[in-house]
Amino acid sequence: MKRIAGIILLVAVSLRGETYTQRLARLKNELSRIRRKITKLRKQEKNLREEIRAIEKEEAALQELIDLYRSRIGEIELDIAIYDRRISVLQDSIDASLDRIGTGLDFLYRQGNQDFWEFLFVGGETSHGEKVAERIIEREKAFYEQVKAQKDTLEAIKQRREQDLEELKQLHNEIELRYVELRNLRERKKQLLANIKREEITRKIELSRKEEERKKLERLIADLTNKSRRIAIGGRRRKKPSVKLSLIWPVRGTVVQKFGLLLNQKYETKTKSNGIDIKASPGASVKAAARGEVVYADKFLGYGKMVIIDHGKFMTVYANLSTISTRVGTQVNQGQVIGKLPRKDPILHFELRINKKAVDPLIYLK
Repeated sequence: MKRIAGIILLVAVSLRGETYTQRLARLKNELSRIRRKITKLRKQEKNLREEIRAIEKEEAALQELIDLYRSRIGEIELDIAIYDRRISVLQDSIDASLDRIGTGLDFLYRQGNQDFWEFLFVGGETSHGEKVAERIIEREKAFYEQVKAQKDTLEAIKQRREQDLEELKQLHNEIELRYVELRNLRERKKQLLANIKREEITRKIELSRKEEERKKLERLIADLTNKSRRIAIGGRRRKKPSVKLSLIWPVRGTVVQKFGLLLNQKYETKTKSNGIDIKASPGASVKAAARGEVVYADKFLGYGKMVIIDHGKFMTVYANLSTISTRVGTQVNQGQVIGKLPRKDPILHFELRINKKAVDPLIYLK
């Protein structure tokens, strides 16, 4: 059955227009390309799911390579069976020819005499018996040449058979090695899937915590907004003005996290950011983005030390401070220092709220 399967695979390869050598080279190149990609992904540690997809491609390529080796084994086993039959036939033919040569020479020996052999080697007139002897000798000479050619052919076939047996051994070793690689790949894939599952559980807990923290901040901002919008006499609300604002950067640095939905490249998950994160120099001073009144200056769960400034038409939020240098009720000018960032991980979380709604600060920063 294995031999039949190998022949079928061989026919399939032929139909595709690829020789064994061409297909082998293609598969090895494909494996090398996939492995380079996997190595790069592991060094980057960015996307575990993409690494799993690359591993699955490598699995498929390895399996195709194993199938190719098996088809080649089927072809070689078929060749060896043909060689064995030819060796048997040639050996029988050689043995028969040697027997015939022996019979002819024996006949000459029994029929000959001293005069005949002298004539044969010295010369003289040709008799009828001598002509017969010449024909027998010519025939035996032809038989000998035939046997010699058959023996040469036999040796060549035996040599090809030995070469095929050696290739067969190498192919079996290759298949064993590829199966080891497959087992290692599947173990790596299993580990990655387990890591993703654990990380997803951890991230769900973390996302749930952050979502609750965001909701608490939104409730705080809503309460602060309601308070700032009320008129002391009669409790009536002022008319909401149209928003035209221009903000300065609260700190100079690089935006490392933008506003909106964020994709985690490593685990392919999405999270929501209501502001931007700005990485600055260690211990950098944080300044008010616009003139306004400080309505919150304290620690807040999940945001560290935080300052909220009410600008009348909008509010700004400054989180992850190491120190706060202002207090609630203080009127601050645009550019006035309200705190500092920590020396370790100096990243400011900055939010802009218009009518309680989170808005992308990058639209208004100048």
